[in-house]
Amino acid sequence: MEFISIRDFRNATKDAWIALERDGKLVITNNGKPKAIMLGVNSDNFEDMILSLKRLELAGVIEKLQQQSVENGIDGLSLDEINAEIAAARQNA
Repeated sequence: MEFISIRDFRNATKDAWIALERDGKLVITNNGKPKAIMLGVNSDNFEDMILSLKRLELAGVIEKLQQQSVENGIDGLSLDEINAEIAAARQNA
């Protein structure tokens, strides 16, 4: 995967597009730190790429929720306790 600074991207956009077409992905950096990932798409794979990104985003949300449950000590709740929590939340809504 190729990395390019935001300055180089701005000054040599054509080179960035060439790298993107060659590798299918390109990381944009700012002060040496990754800030964005560009993914090459076309009319044939656009919808699939969007769906894949949504799935990746959802996986990240699920992982964060799992980490929070461990941190809060609620990762060992039984199914009955989970259902009770859901019922209580619904009553308060």
